[in-house]
Amino acid sequence: SDDDIATVAAELHGVAPLVFNWAEGGRTPPLSLDRIAELGFSLVLFPIGTLLAATAGIRTLLATLRTDGTPAAALPGLPTFDGFTDLIGLPEIRDLERRFGTP
Repeated sequence: SDDDIATVAAELHGVAPLVFNWAEGGRTPPLSLDRIAELGFSLVLFPIGTLLAATAGIRTLLATLRTDGTPAAALPGLPTFDGFTDLIGLPEIRDLERRFGTP
């Protein structure tokens, strides 16, 4: 509960940096970031939100494949292949390979 979190924060204040582990869908109540900061937490972790979002995207794509036989209808909602490779840093990796790799 909010009161339990406030108690823990008060007891540990000044003893160690406070980290709030906001496990999406878990038992921790969804406090606002303002409230979390007010309680003295300096770092908030969102450990599973991206995995849940990816799972939803995967399920949507697989449903499209099942229904249509191709991913074409889902493509407008997806990043481009070039956008994906940019996001994961592939151009920088290729540059490092050119600079430091051996033939």
